[in-house]
Amino acid sequence: MHKHTKDIASQANILKALKITFQRLEKKGIKNKFFGPDLRKIETLLINPQYTINEIRNSVIENSPVQTPIKIHIPKSNNKKRIIYKFNLEDRIRAQAIFNIYYPIFESKYHKFLYSYRHNHTHHQAARNLRKHLIRNDNYISQIDIRSYTENIDREILTEMLTTRYPTLDIEILTPFIDIKNKEQSKGIYQGTVLSGAFSNTYLHEIDDLLSKDTNYYARVGDDIIFTTQTNPQQKNKQALDILSKLKLPLNTSKSITTKPGKPVEYLGYTLDKQTVSLSANNLKKAIKTTDERLFTKFPLLNDRVQILKISEMRSNRKTKRFFGKINKHTIAQTRDSKSYLKEYDARLRSFKRD
Repeated sequence: MHKHTKDIASQANILKALKITFQRLEKKGIKNKFFGPDLRKIETLLINPQYTINEIRNSVIENSPVQTPIKIHIPKSNNKKRIIYKFNLEDRIRAQAIFNIYYPIFESKYHKFLYSYRHNHTHHQAARNLRKHLIRNDNYISQIDIRSYTENIDREILTEMLTTRYPTLDIEILTPFIDIKNKEQSKGIYQGTVLSGAFSNTYLHEIDDLLSKDTNYYARVGDDIIFTTQTNPQQKNKQALDILSKLKLPLNTSKSITTKPGKPVEYLGYTLDKQTVSLSANNLKKAIKTTDERLFTKFPLLNDRVQILKISEMRSNRKTKRFFGKINKHTIAQTRDSKSYLKEYDARLRSFKRD
């Protein structure tokens, strides 16, 4: 038995994983709705929690295969569909139990410029850091995007990479979550457990090594890669594409672009330039369509800008004061005509030039 197996399979760790999984489903409001291929819900597993813990413990010790998850297509804002996978809850809890023990090991090798699937490095921080960088610098901005990233990850390359980069890990305990049997799919990893985030982060570490050096700013959120340089980044882009080719990853040419200095850039749902912050065109359309009351939670940079606008304008401009009273950041969907106010709000963010 590997030295980590005992810790992963311990009663305390599996109970912790069970609680985390329950809380996550409860937070999303799906604890009574979510089920995997075996159709078992969390309430079924909690009828006899000790039995559930023992089942998961045995699956860890025996390194049992993971059942192929249910494939689901959900609509995206651009009228395309995103693929997600629903695992059995016991497999999700088992993955969480492994993650509880292995997260510090994964974290020790992550680059500080990586902002996905990490406790203290969120994609909101990446957007804020880019915003600060753009205020101070006029640079070329290069963005690299991978087409269907997780679905094109090569499993053999990933396994070799994990073995080399994390020599203390028990790769065999991770293998059931990498090499999931499916006649329709022989490559890629299945998103739906916390381990898929760790696999996704690790697979592009060579890109992190390359672009974190000799660039003015670099950040990666999953497969959303962005960096800035004082001169045309053509050489860096070519080196990055060579790495992607070696990793058997296809480039998404429509989203891989270089923006000249002084031009606005769309990143993580925002439109950013040296002076303004706003929603990207797609997210503005989506927000207007849905009048999403969670808008300001999803895009905290908008909260930053609304505070600036309040301080700068509200004291002297009664119309602005009334406007912000109606656009209140937590009740946008409850305003009388939230769609028109959202358009006005976005226009003000785009036109306001002071910081």
